[in-house]
Amino acid sequence: MLVDDVAERLALSLRPDDARVRSAGPAPDHLERWLAVREAVPWPAGPDGGAQAPVTPSCDGAAQDIRSFDGAVDPARAQGLLAALELARADAERGAALDFDLLGGWQVCFFHPFDDGNARSAFLALVFVLAREGVALDGVGPIRRITCRADDPQDAVSLARSIGFHTEDTRRTAASRAS
Repeated sequence: MLVDDVAERLALSLRPDDARVRSAGPAPDHLERWLAVREAVPWPAGPDGGAQAPVTPSCDGAAQDIRSFDGAVDPARAQGLLAALELARADAERGAALDFDLLGGWQVCFFHPFDDGNARSAFLALVFVLAREGVALDGVGPIRRITCRADDPQDAVSLARSIGFHTEDTRRTAASRAS
């Protein structure tokens, strides 16, 4: 009874023309939107201390999050994503250029046409970019759980701030371990 009630309320909340709106015309080009928006984003200033130094975590936050979050959903998916994480980091270390083919090569645990902003692919791209700069984080859970729209400047700022917070938190943890 409860499931029927929820399903009915969900069905009533949908507009009848939603399906036609999505299928009419070409899919939006999110990269094009992002390139237009990023010029107008009020990027937060980064922290001054240690900006050029590598960020070495006390634990591999990305792998830990994959094991706990994705492993709870599907252990095979977690294993595939861990393999993709290794590939992304190896590609960053060798100085590979991030492009669609490289990103597609990491799809060992999932296939996706990327038209819906696949969160796992975006996460791997983020890990790649951070690894290329010598940055790894203790924790990535909140970063992985944020939904960001390519055409929303505030989403870009929120993501940048979240990454900055986690980077500084990882630095503080490393400094406290060293002392």
